[in-house]
Amino acid sequence: NGGPRVENESNNEEDDASFWQEQVEYTPESRIEVHKHMEEKRREKEQTDKRTEKTPKEVKFFAKDGRPLNINQGKLDFNFTDDEENNSFLFDLACPKYLDTSLINVDLQTTYVRVTVKGKIMQLALPEEIKPDSSKAQRSQVTGHLLLTMPKLKGIVKPKNTKAKQHKEQKTNDSGRNNARNPTAKLEVDPSVRHEVDFGNIVREKSRRSQDAPQRTEQTCVDKEQSEDFVDDPDVPPLI
Repeated sequence: NGGPRVENESNNEEDDASFWQEQVEYTPESRIEVHKHMEEKRREKEQTDKRTEKTPKEVKFFAKDGRPLNINQGKLDFNFTDDEENNSFLFDLACPKYLDTSLINVDLQTTYVRVTVKGKIMQLALPEEIKPDSSKAQRSQVTGHLLLTMPKLKGIVKPKNTKAKQHKEQKTNDSGRNNARNPTAKLEVDPSVRHEVDFGNIVREKSRRSQDAPQRTEQTCVDKEQSEDFVDDPDVPPLI
C-alpha cells in the first residue's frame, strides 16, 4: 500500500500538490509526516485569517457626488417619521434594551444622522435639512429605544387643535346670540324698603298673640230629663 509523503520545504500550492500525488509506503512514519503537514497548513490558514480581520473593510459614507449613503451595519430596526405638526423629523432606533448608553454615539448633521451602536454604524440620509443644535436625543428606560427629535431648518409650524378652537369660538358666539334673544328679567328691590329681621321681636310677638287669643271652654254633656210623652220602644237600639 502506498501513501503520500510530506516535504517540509514545500510552501506553495505546487509543492503541496506534488506532495499529495507522490506515492510512498504506508508506514507509521508516513502517517506522522502527513499529520505534521496538515497541522502546518492549518496554522498558516489561521494566520491568514487574523491578518484579514485586522484590516477592516473601508466603509463608504458618501457617494461620489457628496450625497450621504444609508448604512445599517448592525441590522437594527428603526422608524423614521415626518412630524408635520411640529415641523420636525422623528428617528426611533431599536437599540438593545440592556445596552449601556456609553456604547451609543450620536452624530447629527444638517443632511444626515449617524449613530454608532457598539461599534456598528447606522447612517440615514435626511430628506430635508435639520437644526442639529436644536435637536435632542432620548433613551427609553423600558424598551431601550433611542428617539431623536430633529427640527427642520425650513417650514412653518402648524397651529394645534385648530378645529377644536373654531368649534369653541362658534359655541361661544351661539351662546351670546341666544342670550341676546332671550334676555333674563331680574327683580330689583328698593334699598329703602329693606329691613333687618329681629328674632327677639318674633318671640315676643308670638307670646302676645297667644295671650290675646280667646280661651277654649270645655263643655260637658248633661243628661236631660225625659219628657212625659216619651215612649221606650224596645226595637230601637240604645243611643251610645
